[in-house]
Amino acid sequence: VYKGIKIKEKIEPIKEIEIEKIITNLKDGIKRTLNKDLADDDIAKWASYANANALREAIKAQLHIEKIRERRQKIDNQIKQHLLKNVKVDLPAEEVKRHLSDVVDRQMYSLQQRGTSKEDVEKYRKDLEEKLKDVATDEVKLFYILEAIAKQEGIKIDNNLGEVILGLILSQAQYSS
Repeated sequence: VYKGIKIKEKIEPIKEIEIEKIITNLKDGIKRTLNKDLADDDIAKWASYANANALREAIKAQLHIEKIRERRQKIDNQIKQHLLKNVKVDLPAEEVKRHLSDVVDRQMYSLQQRGTSKEDVEKYRKDLEEKLKDVATDEVKLFYILEAIAKQEGIKIDNNLGEVILGLILSQAQYSS
């Protein structure tokens, strides 16, 4: 089930408009701060680059890194969805319930960190539990699947279980664009 998974891979090229958008945002931010327009080379110097060309190349490199990260995330998601869809696992209800509680608590903490009062967050606990139930179930199921693959492959289980097993699966996948 996990060997030879077909992976659809698409590497998005960097478009000039993406670079222009970042430069425009930088210009607008500086204009709001200084209350005046700066030439492209001055914008570059403001951002610690010798000239506008160097700034453009740095932005292009950063966009490339972001696209590589997005590509890996999409591939990992394809594998996870394949495993969740094609592997049947009986999950301990108490384990799912405990994990759901952890997921909800983290979400509530995050909302409080963004300024939502504890009372308001508590009002939505039931809604959060309902919305996050499938997420928690999938996460527990995926853990059990990855753990079973590790045991089958004789791989020592540690804190990097997901990363190691996803790497194993990726090494045996079939890529297409």
